[in-house]
Amino acid sequence: MLNKIAALTVIILCSVTANLFAATTPIGAKAVHVQGDARVISAKTAKESKIVVGAIIEEGDRIKTARNGIVEVEFDNGDLIRVDVGTDMTIRSLHRDDSGSSFSIFNLVLGRVKSAVSKLVTADSKFEYHTKAAICGVGGTPPFIVEFRSDKVNVDLLGKPGDSGFVYVQGFDSAKTLVTLMAGTNTTAAFGKAPMQPAPISPARIQLLNRTIPFSTKTKEQSGVEGPDKGDSADDKKDKGAGGAKDAGPSGAGAGPSDIGEKLVTTTLTNNLSVPRQIDATKATSLAGANSQTTSQQGALGGETQSGAGAGSNTPPPIATFNINVNFR
Repeated sequence: MLNKIAALTVIILCSVTANLFAATTPIGAKAVHVQGDARVISAKTAKESKIVVGAIIEEGDRIKTARNGIVEVEFDNGDLIRVDVGTDMTIRSLHRDDSGSSFSIFNLVLGRVKSAVSKLVTADSKFEYHTKAAICGVGGTPPFIVEFRSDKVNVDLLGKPGDSGFVYVQGFDSAKTLVTLMAGTNTTAAFGKAPMQPAPISPARIQLLNRTIPFSTKTKEQSGVEGPDKGDSADDKKDKGAGGAKDAGPSGAGAGPSDIGEKLVTTTLTNNLSVPRQIDATKATSLAGANSQTTSQQGALGGETQSGAGAGSNTPPPIATFNINVNFR
């Protein structure tokens, strides 16, 4: 009996030892787009250096971007991540084992990242972001965005309903609640609490995310990702000035962060004020009553149906003209 126990112990120890010392190979990664101040702290030398296009990124490295810093990292399997402004992230794992499984795991300390991930090669493969609030993993999806701030993580899986792939989000609540995002949905998880049930992403939010955190590099494996060699979208063409340069400033150079911010604020004001409220004076006996008489498409150009005066009419409401001065400093 003792001999059997000893033999079993040896087998278990050998199995554990084999797993611990299984051969691994690094997943190659390099910076393919850099904007502003982006830096990396090397795991090998502990030295900090500025990231330039072509810089090699390795397992254990820590990437930090300033308020104007952006870096896109492409992996040799075709995956692509964009580390957005004001982000602090450590590459916890970036390797393959001898079975072919790949492990791309990131500790997102603060900030926002966008990822385009090809289908994982094996069931054991992982592509995950670890935050204080939750673990966010992927199984071959449209681009998805993870943002962690103030002990709360927000996850948006872009794409259209019906697109293949998913993102799982596991909370650090006592039950370790797991929710699954399908394309076009998002969730939020706070520290120590279960993730919220997935909800559809509004068209306005999708438009905002696509504008504020686009890819500048086209992925090898993922279709539908923004890239410089793709044709201009309808929004791009609309945004081009008379000189033909997208978001061109007075000198014709590409728009900087302040230009983009100005465009977003202007667009928001235009959308919110383009259809004024239609108020029935006989019903507006209080401020609350007046505010409740809104159009069914308030803020959308060409809204037709009304819940206040003129309900049921197909005639668009008159357009009010406003002079708005916005000081961008």
